[in-house]
This record gives sequence, structure tokens and C-alpha cells, in this order.
Amino acid sequence: MYALIFPLIFFAVNIFKTTIFVPYSALFTLPFVALTAYAIIRYRLMDIRAAIARSLSFSFLVGSFFLIYSAIFIFAVPPLAARLGVREGIVAAAGALLAVLLARYVQEVLKRLTDRFLFQNQADYRRALVDASKELSGTINIDDVTKTVLAVMKNVVRAKKTVIFLQESGSNSFSPRANFGAGRLNVSIPKNHLLVRHLSHTMGPLVKDELSREREGERLAQHAAEIAQVEQAFNWLDIAVVLPLYVNKQLTGLIALG
Repeated sequence: MYALIFPLIFFAVNIFKTTIFVPYSALFTLPFVALTAYAIIRYRLMDIRAAIARSLSFSFLVGSFFLIYSAIFIFAVPPLAARLGVREGIVAAAGALLAVLLARYVQEVLKRLTDRFLFQNQADYRRALVDASKELSGTINIDDVTKTVLAVMKNVVRAKKTVIFLQESGSNSFSPRANFGAGRLNVSIPKNHLLVRHLSHTMGPLVKDELSREREGERLAQHAAEIAQVEQAFNWLDIAVVLPLYVNKQLTGLIALG
């Protein structure tokens, strides 16, 4: 886009004193628009689809509330004006002013009521991290630690399901130590499982949606097959994200989020 704008608009107008390309300047933004659209669709840039869905859902909810309010008020104006002994226009104006004054509070109430589904409220991640750090620094009891982590995942990250897998001393597998939203989970993950090996290589979180893109871009059939097996493990556990837990650079546990 800039390669077109600078020579054909900026330099052409200021140096060569010609405006021949100016009428077509809007077309020069097409590369940016096209590539941004491709990034949004292919790589979920800014997770725009989820953001649009949440915003439209919330806007529809707020609009429906005030539409119902308006409909009720329209039918209520004549009898209310007659009862108060004033003109209908005054009652209608008072109702409109009341709607304007109430709009902000109605939105806040609807945000709180629908936050569980539409995630309208923004979490204060820095405050949550500080609070969690204070709680964790005051204990070495593993049950207290897992309880704090589960609370953070539920209330801050908003995960619907969290399972903490830990490697017990002398064990060759990761067993569920604590969870919420997963019921009675009695599944262990062997240390030689591809999911664990993949985590050891990446040294970072694994995201289910990113694995599918990684598999599509993998040229070696063997590596693509391994990634596909990791995806199957995600489906088997019904999770979306796996976070590794390291102690002294050794993988000692997993946090699975659904």
C-alpha cells in the first residue's frame, strides 16, 4: 500500500505537480485490506469473529431491552398523561429523558448478567497475578497451590474446565491432582506420550487451533502424523489449551484448559 501511495500520490503531487493518480488513491488500500482480511480468516488475527459475535449479541440484547421499553411506554403514555392531567408530549419527553439517563446503568447491569456468556467485562490480569502470587508465596502445600491455580483459571482466564496433571514421585505418568468442570477424571498421561513429548520440544503452551495450522504447514509426513496424534489427544481429553509446568527445566506437570 505504501509502495503505491508514496510514488503515485506523495511524490507525484509534491514533486511532479500532477494529480493524475489521486482519484484512484482509494484503490491503493486494497492490498492492506485484502491481506488483513486473509490474516483474520486464516490466522484468526485479533480473534475478530468471536469479538464480532460477542459485540453483536450484546448490542442486540441492549437494543431489545430498549425496544421493549419504548413499546411499553408508547402504550402507557395516553393513560399516564390522562391520570397526571398533562399533555402526552410532556410525558413522552420525560420518558425519553429517563431512557437516556438509564441507558448507562442498564448496560452495566446487562454486562454483569451476561458476562458469563459474552465476556463483556475486562479482567484485571495484573491485579489477579499479584493476588495469586501473594497466596502462592504463603504456602508450600500442594493442595493450596492447586486450589489457587484452579481459582485463577476459573475466575480470570474464564476456562470452563481445568485439570492439573502432576507427576508423582517415582511415577512414569502425569496424573490428575485437581480439577473443576471435569467431574471424576481418572486418566493418566504417560511420560512417553506424544502430547508430553511435543510439550517438551515446544517449551510453551499448546493451543488446539494452532496445532491444525501447524499440521497443515508441515512438509514432513511423519511430523504431520505426530501432530495429528497430539490433536487426537486434545479431542480425547476434550481440552483446548495445555500449559506445561517446569521445575528446574524438567517437565513436572500440565494444566489442561477446556
